[in-house]
Amino acid sequence: MMQTESRLQDVNRQGWTLVPRPLRFLAVGLLNTIFTFAVYSGLIIAHFALYAALAISTVVGIFFNYRTTGRLVFENHSWARLPRFLLTYAVLYALNVLLVTVIRQRVGGQIAAQAILALPISGLAFITLRRFVFAQKA
Repeated sequence: MMQTESRLQDVNRQGWTLVPRPLRFLAVGLLNTIFTFAVYSGLIIAHFALYAALAISTVVGIFFNYRTTGRLVFENHSWARLPRFLLTYAVLYALNVLLVTVIRQRVGGQIAAQAILALPISGLAFITLRRFVFAQKA
């Protein structure tokens, strides 16, 4: 019975790695968004102050994101890459804020600007994480 369970787990892991990495990135991004939103919502329901709920859910979400992206997308389990991950997201955040600020007047506001930028920023995140954070050593 144990061998059967182990084989099923191996097949499941192998099946997931057969999914193209960009699709895994999108799926894990959705998982991370749902998780972080659930943490935030739970804290609000538990009567945490808005800023505390945002801060806690953001920090918890970043670590959850690092683990799920590392394991499920890039098959890397090491905490050693966390500083690069944090730096990458800090730079992407700054770039996102800059671009929203620049284009919001031209496209009808901040929500429209973020809607336009969401996919390009996500694509840049994938490329940056693949090349800078989780790069495979040759």
